[in-house]
Amino acid sequence: MVRHAAHKFNSIQPQLLMTWKAAQQVDILLQDERRHMEEFKAKYDNLRIEMETALENERRTVSILVSEKVHLTSKLEKLEDFESSTFYLQQSFQQVLTLLIRVSSFRGFAGSGTSQMCRPG
Repeated sequence: MVRHAAHKFNSIQPQLLMTWKAAQQVDILLQDERRHMEEFKAKYDNLRIEMETALENERRTVSILVSEKVHLTSKLEKLEDFESSTFYLQQSFQQVLTLLIRVSSFRGFAGSGTSQMCRPG
């Protein structure tokens, strides 16, 4: 029986050796794949951080642009109000000037008529 066991062991020994070598190769491949996976994970993490940073910068830029738009819109509204006020002031000034010219010429007309009436004839 010992002979039979020894014979059987001798017959399967090459298969065991091949299996052990194959297991070592699989282990090496597995270690390589783990290393590749870690490299890809590190690259992924870096890209994720870069993307989050870019998105945060974009949000800040949009916020600044919105704030600037609000500020410029406010300035534009004030400028439009100023221009409108200036226009109405110019119109009022023109009306007052026209009125002054009419009053002045009426006084001149009235004054010239009075002076003619007061002249001894």
